Amino acid sequence: MASGVRITVEIDTAEVRDVFARLSRLVRDFRPVMEEIGSYLVSSTLIRFEDQKGPDGRPWKPSERARRQGGQTLRDTGRLMQSITYRASRRQVEVGTNVIYAPVHQFGAEIRPVRAKWLRFPEPGTDPDRADRDNPHWRFAKRVYIPPRPFLGVDDDDRAEVVAIVEGAIERAVGGAS
Repeated sequence: MASGVRITVEIDTAEVRDVFARLSRLVRDFRPVMEEIGSYLVSSTLIRFEDQKGPDGRPWKPSERARRQGGQTLRDTGRLMQSITYRASRRQVEVGTNVIYAPVHQFGAEIRPVRAKWLRFPEPGTDPDRADRDNPHWRFAKRVYIPPRPFLGVDDDDRAEVVAIVEGAIERAVGGAS
């Protein structure tokens, strides 16, 4: 090595520090990422109502009303479908509904009479507003089983999209994507 020769290398770390600062902000508050994930999962859930399938890909058992009227299951008034929303925080996102009968459709249920011996409901095709005690078009049952028709959940495509959303957020934070 030659004496008297000195080599100095200076590295400007401002850009690296800036990348770490952006990553640090992202990790401290994932709310924008959770908002994006929540919005995606709501859209995915709404597609299930259109496709009439659960997150597992299995078709829902058609409801009596849908068969009678030629409509779609869980879409009579649209109330349940329109109630799907999300709530995002810094660390998580929740997707769901506040409709009181949603668990019955998500998990299924057996309905039994509470104050009577029988459940009573109009036969298919009977106008319930015109049915009365003298009208013979009533059905009676000790119980009614409503099969599960899961609409909330995450499938493989959803998982892949959530990963892509997170990866996109990281790329934007480090400046790898616009």
